Amino acid sequence: MEKGKKQEAKELYYQTDLTKTEIANALGISRRALHYWIRAYRWEKMKESANVLPSLLAEKCYHIIGHLTDQYLDEMRMNKPVTYTEAETLYRLMLTARKLKTHSTMNERMEMFKDFHERLARHDKKLSKALAPHIERYFVSDTYDTPMSLQSKDYNENGRLVHHTGEGDPDGDFGPSEKHLDERDNYAWDAEKLETGTIKEPPMYPETPSGTTTTTHN
Repeated sequence: MEKGKKQEAKELYYQTDLTKTEIANALGISRRALHYWIRAYRWEKMKESANVLPSLLAEKCYHIIGHLTDQYLDEMRMNKPVTYTEAETLYRLMLTARKLKTHSTMNERMEMFKDFHERLARHDKKLSKALAPHIERYFVSDTYDTPMSLQSKDYNENGRLVHHTGEGDPDGDFGPSEKHLDERDNYAWDAEKLETGTIKEPPMYPETPSGTTTTTHN
């Protein structure tokens, strides 16, 4: 049951723009537990990786290459040969476009493994269950080792960095912001790690006012 909740949370996090609080409330789980999963299993990094569109980026590279080539061959440059720097720029752009076109990407691999895992589960549930943690570790290690240099949610549709001027709810009328809740969790975890050397996974379900965790779920 707990694994089911974690999987539901993972799917909502990947497939929607709901906040951590909204996902936690929808599933009846602890927000801190959800935040822990996102941090421990690098879901945020994986979500960013899955949003990459390498074929589109490759097409943009080819578009730039076409423009540069037109400039180099313009009749106004008839007496000015292509410089080494210009040739090197074209060469690097071609290499980049080729890598984007020919190498499988994170989202493609995730889709492939998801489809494989679902098909396997229909025929051999035991083997599917045994492989699941290995597939998870594969993607966690891959996203950790691979730097992301592509556009993220911090940029607007024009590719410009968005400067955040303040919180959307400065008076706190709707409770602490997502940023403040994340900072509170991170501070507590940093203190816990400093004191004990490790961070213990929080309870999955919210605590009741009496301090005991709820045990009734759907």
